[in-house]
Amino acid sequence: MARVLTVAFTVLAVLALCAQGLVYSVHAGLILARVDTRNLTRAWMAGHVPVGAKIVVEPIVPDEWVQDVGRPTLTVSDGDRWIKYASLRSVIDPAGALRPAETRTVSLENYEKTLSPALISYYEQEGYCWVVSGSAESGRAFADPARAPQAVAYYRALARDGEVVYHVSPYRSGAGPVAFNFDWTFDYYPFAYARPGPEVTVYRLRGGRCARG
Repeated sequence: MARVLTVAFTVLAVLALCAQGLVYSVHAGLILARVDTRNLTRAWMAGHVPVGAKIVVEPIVPDEWVQDVGRPTLTVSDGDRWIKYASLRSVIDPAGALRPAETRTVSLENYEKTLSPALISYYEQEGYCWVVSGSAESGRAFADPARAPQAVAYYRALARDGEVVYHVSPYRSGAGPVAFNFDWTFDYYPFAYARPGPEVTVYRLRGGRCARG
């Protein structure tokens, strides 16, 4: 009898483990079958941001994101729909001060170190009036503010000075956001997710050259 119970419990345990894997596999499949928040954002921008406009896009998308595939935009020299700011080129020093004449390129992992509140006015002076921000990057800064204080200050300044013109969430209605976890930014493990992609916000800046159009 004891042997039968042991076998029965073992079978139940295996079934429970398999059921968990099956549930998360189905969940992931459903999520990945839906439209990514980055694609939704691009579709909105195509209808609201003028061709040839200067935009800032955090490194949450490939460079090809600004292109109309198969239909190059002739008004922009490289065929891109918009003129994209070089997000991995830092124009600030370690203290957060602007140093446009001393630019340096950083890796994707160090993107947060390129950020400072001083960038907001710099964008406006250079005519970069649209800023696309994603939680895959901002979440990293807020997860450990002590390691990226200038980035935290930048995001707060952007939220204060920029006008939110578009926002899309990957979460189910009434769910999320989830605590930042790098793996969850691409495997969408928590059930709070309803579609793939980060939480994306598009800001419109209004100062400097951006106040003219």
